[in-house]
Amino acid sequence: MLWDLKQWFHINLFTSIGTFSRHDWPILFIVALEHFWYRKKKLVFKNEGVSLVGPVKMIQMYSKEICRALQTSDPVILSSIQNRVFSISWKPLEEAWFKLNTDGSFFTESEFAACEGIIRDHIGSFVSAFSCRLGNCSITHTELWVILHGLRLAFGRGLHKVVVKSDSQVAIHFL
Repeated sequence: MLWDLKQWFHINLFTSIGTFSRHDWPILFIVALEHFWYRKKKLVFKNEGVSLVGPVKMIQMYSKEICRALQTSDPVILSSIQNRVFSISWKPLEEAWFKLNTDGSFFTESEFAACEGIIRDHIGSFVSAFSCRLGNCSITHTELWVILHGLRLAFGRGLHKVVVKSDSQVAIHFL
């Protein structure tokens, strides 16, 4: 059975899996995703190898800490946690349009940058994606480069009706 990304997230965030409770598994799942994302960034920015020896224990430890924190009755902690919940959703485009979502990353210690992006069609299906190192440049240049790379990829595939999504107000202003 093939799952789309939305189904995969829904199953992992709202169901019990194996010996995990309905509340513990989603936390473990999110902590694991965040941890592997962080390790990917270390590989890209610092060229550090990725070992699978320590992550499992670290992910389990962080997950247990979060579960304990969520079980607290302290009103200050509970208020802080509840105020951070928000919804993310995909908004369909008109037929024949494509969406380019971009993200640039900048590591301040080395001034090293990388970028990545994904192109989806009007119903949200995957079309193409990219990821690349940019070398030394500013965060503004990084955000502009990622848009340029994404548009080159889209235009190279014959996609000319493209909506660009970026988290950089400065890059959007330049366009």
